[in-house]
Amino acid sequence: MYFQCFEGEKLSRLVADYNPPENFEARVVLEENGVEDSKMIFYLALKGTIDTYLDGYKYKVQEQKGKRIGVDTAAYLLNIDGKEEEISTGADGYWGDCQEFSHTYKGKETLDAVIITVFMPEFENLSDMRGRMHYFFTGVCQIDGPEECTGHQIK
Repeated sequence: MYFQCFEGEKLSRLVADYNPPENFEARVVLEENGVEDSKMIFYLALKGTIDTYLDGYKYKVQEQKGKRIGVDTAAYLLNIDGKEEEISTGADGYWGDCQEFSHTYKGKETLDAVIITVFMPEFENLSDMRGRMHYFFTGVCQIDGPEECTGHQIK
């Protein structure tokens, strides 16, 4: 792929690459809002805080850094826990966004949460995205509200 030609800081501008620590939890929200606005949103946050980010909030002491995820090969690669899938976008451009939330305490910056939004091409639907989540996350279950399930969760 195109990004294999880069390394270091240039590569970090092209990818959203995270290995969350053990004290993080994850949620994936699938949204289908018409033909051109379907997306998968990956939330990674400290255990017990993820609902803050799901509700669209952050803490006052946090710094937020963001970057757009661009594609100029008309495809992007999702790699989650070693499972890969190339998704054809049908066009170049910005197909995602990555937001990092962190705080600094005694001069040390700590990552609190990451939100990665991946926009889906117009020929992808909710069923396709659900299938993709079952591929990436073994034992994933859907939640439609505050009820809980074990394992990975889709909301």
